[in-house]
This record gives sequence, structure tokens and C-alpha cells, in this order.
Amino acid sequence: MASNPREKSDGRHERQKEIVVEQLKKTPIVKLVCEKAGIGRTTFYRWQDEDDEFRKAVDMATLEGKLTINDMSEYQLLSLIQSKHPSAIKYWLEHHHPDYLKKGRIEKEDPGPSVIILGDEEDDSKKDT
Repeated sequence: MASNPREKSDGRHERQKEIVVEQLKKTPIVKLVCEKAGIGRTTFYRWQDEDDEFRKAVDMATLEGKLTINDMSEYQLLSLIQSKHPSAIKYWLEHHHPDYLKKGRIEKEDPGPSVIILGDEEDDSKKDT
């Protein structure tokens, strides 16, 4: 007796979903993950729409992947700083040291609401005519 082809397909799809989730933890880029799992992006998004459990697993895996990339990026930045790379040093200081923060990034106390006057006053140059 032949087995149900639908069951084979479901088993293959479940394995592909597992691959997607595992790959998102390493590289949170849907296009790359779909290529590794052997599925199209349309299938990926359809699975997310149809399967709440898969969607939640994808969300968690994507977050984990982004945190991993952030950690790797910070490590690389610190390596560049240790190698005395001027742009890396400048970047770090501009984003982490209060004396080097770019204008507009300094957090100040809220001065209160801004007042904007939108009037129908005549232009001073027109008053003399």
C-alpha cells in the first residue's frame, strides 16, 4: 500500500520550516534563509500567515539572529578600535562619549512646549507701500 503523498509533503514542509527557523537564528535575512531551505519567499510568507506557531518561531529566531549580528558587529568594531582604525574610534566616541556626541544627539531636559506663531500679519516690507 502506497503512503499518502500529502503526508510526505507535510513532513518535508515541517523539515523546511525547521531549517528556516534555525537559519534565521544565524542570518536574519529572509531571502537567504529561503534559498537555504529550498523554498520561495511567497511560500515563507504564506506559511507565516497560515501557521501561528511557525510565525512565532520565526519572530523569535529573527530576534535572536539580529542580536547575534549586533554582537558580531560590536566585536568587529572593538577589533578595529584596538587596531587604531580612526573611523572606528571616531564612530565609537560620537555614539558613546558625551564630549563627542554629534549635535542634536545630546539629550537635554524638556524645555516645555514649543510655540509656533502662524499669523496673518502683513509682511513689514509691504506696510510702507
